[in-house]
Amino acid sequence: MNITIIANIRSDRARKDGTCAIVLRILFNRKVVATESIGKYVKASDWDDIRRNVKRTHPNANVINAAIVYRTAEIQKLMNKFEVEQKTPTPAGIKNLLDGKDAGADFYKYCLEYIPIKYCKDDQSGTRQNYYSDLTKLRKYAPELNFYDIDFVFLEKYRAYLLMELKNQHNTVWKALKFIRTMFTSAIKAKVFRGEDPFLSFNRGKYEQASRNFMEIDDCKEIHKLLQSDITESMRDVGYYYLFMCYTGFRYTTATALFNYDMHVIKDTRIIMPPQKKGMEVNIYIHELLRPVLNYIRHHKIKMTSQHFNKYLKVIGTLAKIKVPLTAHVGRHTFGGILAELDTPIKVAQKLLGHKEIASTEIYFHMRDKSLDKAMKGFDSL
Repeated sequence: MNITIIANIRSDRARKDGTCAIVLRILFNRKVVATESIGKYVKASDWDDIRRNVKRTHPNANVINAAIVYRTAEIQKLMNKFEVEQKTPTPAGIKNLLDGKDAGADFYKYCLEYIPIKYCKDDQSGTRQNYYSDLTKLRKYAPELNFYDIDFVFLEKYRAYLLMELKNQHNTVWKALKFIRTMFTSAIKAKVFRGEDPFLSFNRGKYEQASRNFMEIDDCKEIHKLLQSDITESMRDVGYYYLFMCYTGFRYTTATALFNYDMHVIKDTRIIMPPQKKGMEVNIYIHELLRPVLNYIRHHKIKMTSQHFNKYLKVIGTLAKIKVPLTAHVGRHTFGGILAELDTPIKVAQKLLGHKEIASTEIYFHMRDKSLDKAMKGFDSL
């Protein structure tokens, strides 16, 4: 452990009576990271630069030197926490210990313990996976991180790193910062972290409601044709699961976990799913386009991350000559777009999509220029 404690005097800040404060400088890798006064003062002529203590000729030499030794031992004991708790010292971590803050408030350790417990349900696997991705991204920026290291300046620098170096989009950055805030809120409630919440002064901005890409029904049929051709089994599996999302509006995690539920959720003509992501129960009629897709995925379970799923979709989109960049989200958005195209009553669409708030459903209807034109052309008959 490259931590050294050196006693010295502040000769550059002598008081009017000529005395200087005795301080302990804490060095990490030979660089001063903290300076602490012991509350004692002597003249420069009474200080021994070689022994790093007060000369014996000073009337209070024994008392002052004992104070230096005592406080040095106290600081050393604090620094030993890094070894006991198997933590790598950092300048911020050293300062936190001197300020009476816990060196054991390891941000990453807490996240790895909290995430799998809090987000353990099947329908939370997407959130769990996204948080692990956010954690990996943060760890590349700061390999060692204590809760007390995260302050306003840290958050500003991390946001700049995401925007400038990783070229992340606004909403991606917003979600990465939301992840950190979620962990802070939880740690404060659990009293793992007793410091000040940095998000009280830090503004991460607002989530920008982006326009949602979706395919036309003809695009779905083109993909279905591709799945009948000579492609790999993995690609075919991904394609059918994607069409399943296009025809039901199910999220990726729900679609891939479908057959982990009891089979009673799939009846002769309906698929009934419990509420997802705090939404409403979904009750889907098995229509003719959906039936062959459902028959296929009944016998082909897939286990892959959404990232791998999306990589396959990019290839499928290219082979099928789909203009929209395909992702798992586009499948669900396509279902919403088709509902709008069919002039489905918005309340019905809300229930089919499992939206708790109708504002989420309205987005699909606002995107459809044809629906808007049709509504306005109604005036022609007046």
